[in-house]
Amino acid sequence: MYKIFPNKLSERWKHLFVGLCWVISVKSQTIARQKCEEYSRAVYEEDGDKIFSLRSLIKNHPISTCALYENPLIVGGTPARSREFPHMAVIGFAPTEDSEMDWLCGGSLISDQHVLTAAHCSISHSGPPQKVRLGSVSLHNNDDFVQDFIIDYFVNHPEYKRPMKYHDIAIMFLKKFVTFTAFVRPACLNTVEKLPFTEARATGFGLTTHGNQSASSVLMKVDLDIIPNENCTSYLKFRKHVMPRNLINEMMCAGYLKGGRDTCQGDSGGPL
Repeated sequence: MYKIFPNKLSERWKHLFVGLCWVISVKSQTIARQKCEEYSRAVYEEDGDKIFSLRSLIKNHPISTCALYENPLIVGGTPARSREFPHMAVIGFAPTEDSEMDWLCGGSLISDQHVLTAAHCSISHSGPPQKVRLGSVSLHNNDDFVQDFIIDYFVNHPEYKRPMKYHDIAIMFLKKFVTFTAFVRPACLNTVEKLPFTEARATGFGLTTHGNQSASSVLMKVDLDIIPNENCTSYLKFRKHVMPRNLINEMMCAGYLKGGRDTCQGDSGGPL
């Protein structure tokens, strides 16, 4: 059984949580960049062919197994391809670890034992979060490259207070270490305060149409615009009981003002 807010988190884990949530600090930027470079090397494997080098007569030629698709940004949601989002995690909820899972939230693998998600994903009508699945693009297929893990700890941001939407972020600690492959690899964390782009891509197994109560069994992707917070506040009417201060600096806004593209229930906690 997983635990929320373990009483005796070691100083190492406390520092990890702070570093991940506040990546704008200099130290966190350095760690995030180092880890990004380290994890990026996991996509290379030796092809067995030898090539000549000035430093050594013969060396193996590294081949990237990363899935880089040359498609332009796609209008509307569309199925993701295998290896396209190797950091994508889906969270299963059930009364016990052995029960059939309801896959209700998403997340991002950020290390070999940690998944970043939303704090409100700590509970559900189906029971507590029990498992994390990595490498999957179809929940109905038991592919060999898919990895399942039991959740050990679920640590919410210390300032998160349900039902508020502020600081809605959490880290899940897995009981076992993840094996990095071409299908499963951590995401690189953002290290800049001002986003250097105006478009982003969201992924998830959530509802694919409004009013439809059946979630997708296939990993979907959708392209959204990054909307300045001051503009977003004027577009949206926030519910005061969950966002009394509207958007704050620690939050960002993404959507598609022309309609037809959005994230939905079941995409909570997933990557952008």
